[in-house]
Amino acid sequence: MELAALSFQAFIPISVISVIVIIIGLIIWLSIRGKKR
Repeated sequence: MELAALSFQAFIPISVISVIVIIIGLIIWLSIRGKKR
Protein backbone atom coordinates (compact mmCIF):
# COMPACT_ATOMS: atom_id res chain seq x y z
CA MET A 1 0.00 0.00 0.00
CA GLU A 2 2.80 2.42 0.91
CA LEU A 3 4.76 1.47 -2.22
CA ALA A 4 1.75 2.24 -4.44
CA ALA A 5 1.29 5.63 -2.76
CA LEU A 6 5.00 6.37 -3.18
CA SER A 7 4.99 5.44 -6.87
CA PHE A 8 1.83 7.54 -7.35
CA GLN A 9 3.55 10.55 -5.71
CA ALA A 10 6.54 10.02 -8.00
CA PHE A 11 4.30 9.63 -11.08
CA ILE A 12 2.57 13.03 -10.72
CA PRO A 13 5.77 15.18 -11.08
CA ILE A 14 6.97 13.03 -14.01
CA SER A 15 3.68 13.53 -15.86
CA VAL A 16 3.71 17.27 -15.10
CA ILE A 17 7.33 17.58 -16.33
CA SER A 18 6.52 15.61 -19.50
CA VAL A 19 3.51 17.87 -20.24
CA ILE A 20 5.68 20.99 -19.72
CA VAL A 21 8.39 19.55 -22.00
CA ILE A 22 5.80 18.79 -24.72
CA ILE A 23 4.36 22.33 -24.48
CA ILE A 24 7.84 23.94 -24.63
CA GLY A 25 8.77 21.68 -27.55
CA LEU A 26 5.62 22.67 -29.44
CA ILE A 27 6.30 26.38 -28.83
CA ILE A 28 9.92 26.03 -30.05
CA TRP A 29 8.80 23.97 -33.08
CA LEU A 30 6.13 26.52 -33.99
CA SER A 31 8.57 29.43 -33.60
CA ILE A 32 11.15 27.67 -35.84
CA ARG A 33 8.43 26.83 -38.36
CA GLY A 34 7.21 30.44 -38.30
CA LYS A 35 10.74 31.82 -38.87
CA LYS A 36 11.23 29.58 -41.93
CA ARG A 37 8.24 31.23 -43.62
